[in-house]
Amino acid sequence: MSYKYNDFNLNNQDTEDDYKSCELDEKVLKILGYPYTNPNIVKRNKTYKSYNTTYRVDYIFYINDIPSLIIEAKKNDKELDFGFEEGSTHTVLFNKNRRIPYLIVSAGKNIKMYKTLISKDGHEVVYEDLGYILTWKELIEKINNTFNPKTIDNIRESSVAADVIADTLFNIFKIIKSIKRPNYSYDDAILILNKLILSNFYNKNNYNDIYNEFIIPKKYIKEIDEIIKQYDLSKAHSNELAYIYREFVTDYFRGYSQSDIFSYDIGRYITPRELIDFMVKISDINPSYKVIDPACGSGGFLAGVLSGIPNYEKINFIQNNLYGCDIDPFCVSTAKTFIGFNVSSEKLISTNIFKHNGLYCNNYENTDYGKQDNICNFIKEGTFDLVISNPPGNSGYSVGFDKEFVSKKLNLEGSFVDSEAFINRAIQLTNKNGKICLIIPGSFLANLQKQDFRDSIFINCYPKAIISLPRDIFPNVSSKMAIILLEKGIKYSKNYPIFMASIELDEEHPSLEAELDNVYKEYIEFNK
Repeated sequence: MSYKYNDFNLNNQDTEDDYKSCELDEKVLKILGYPYTNPNIVKRNKTYKSYNTTYRVDYIFYINDIPSLIIEAKKNDKELDFGFEEGSTHTVLFNKNRRIPYLIVSAGKNIKMYKTLISKDGHEVVYEDLGYILTWKELIEKINNTFNPKTIDNIRESSVAADVIADTLFNIFKIIKSIKRPNYSYDDAILILNKLILSNFYNKNNYNDIYNEFIIPKKYIKEIDEIIKQYDLSKAHSNELAYIYREFVTDYFRGYSQSDIFSYDIGRYITPRELIDFMVKISDINPSYKVIDPACGSGGFLAGVLSGIPNYEKINFIQNNLYGCDIDPFCVSTAKTFIGFNVSSEKLISTNIFKHNGLYCNNYENTDYGKQDNICNFIKEGTFDLVISNPPGNSGYSVGFDKEFVSKKLNLEGSFVDSEAFINRAIQLTNKNGKICLIIPGSFLANLQKQDFRDSIFINCYPKAIISLPRDIFPNVSSKMAIILLEKGIKYSKNYPIFMASIELDEEHPSLEAELDNVYKEYIEFNK
């Protein structure tokens, strides 16, 4: 059984004396069953160096030869915070490849136990105060279910698996970023990380090919191998785990590409998850749908669609019904990895996510094998039940290509920006009764100069819903944006009702999620 903090009556007022005569030894550790005298399990007053500084740990306990618990002891009550500060430093610095998962701090009559976690953004260690002290038996069970490489495929709690994977990603990323020659940008470090994860997913384990491709020095290869080869990531999956991965990666995702290896002047903006969930709901998807995001970014919409598919159908849906493409290799590798974390990737043969300009059919690059093939063999026009996306709004996708060629392919006249091109592309991709759900500039709906373009769209599609979004919902995008839901095969008539709503956030209505929930309820009521 675990012990609450007040179950112990500590009177630890004597000198610390290198923690050898401290009452915590005899009283607490004995009650808890900790083998504090076994030299094969515990090291006392262990010193280590980090960043040219020498540190001393009062107690470090090993489980399966892995440092698993640090104990930091102080002599009086007032030093609890100081003990925590020292102990938390040890949990991060003692083992450069993995944080120490548990910490006990005692100070006078006080004792606390913490579990170390990776923050939601994946970039710092945070500490959960357990409120109780684990017995040695309980600690072994926790460690074996969490950090033992041999048991990751038997993890019972998704939150535990997510913690392990977040830790793994964090440490591999740190190693890649620490390489001086070549000195990789954040984009390139994530790209390398994604390739390693994907190789692990599909049991190729061709890490050497990746190391050679990116010229990783041998010293760092050894450090990376020590971490990634411990786990079969294809057996670790959950929605929570996938989003921890996405939050970790997309912290480097906003703005423009920073890659030194691949350079694209394409803006990147993360679509809030609340918006994705809302758009998926109003699209009313079923498992028979064939769905595509032609500018898939990190894969947010692909994962959002997948979340509504029953678990037993997800693998088949990914391999046969779910498609995405993006011109940025960073985005493509991130989307593939994100989808892989959502399902048991040991059963997943491949994904239909391609490095390709989503505006037209042409050769695409298969980033896994470096092969070229015609995208029309995979993304066939007139075959999709739903196109769902937050496409680029500027001209980044079409600049650098023959604008006349693009305009002919997409039946566009005169000057155009990418958001307009993607609307026409969506119409091309959907079947005769398909749906189109996009985030578009509000100017498309209000600009008188775009009336001819709107008329050309509404000849083929019925605007079922238009929802105006709050200003500044995307970083560095000051213009108003809107969600539009189109239904193909129905010519628009003024007699047809259109659901319309506008969302504004202020002090009384600060939550985007709450406002979208209200709009969804109104939308359902409107369509009864």
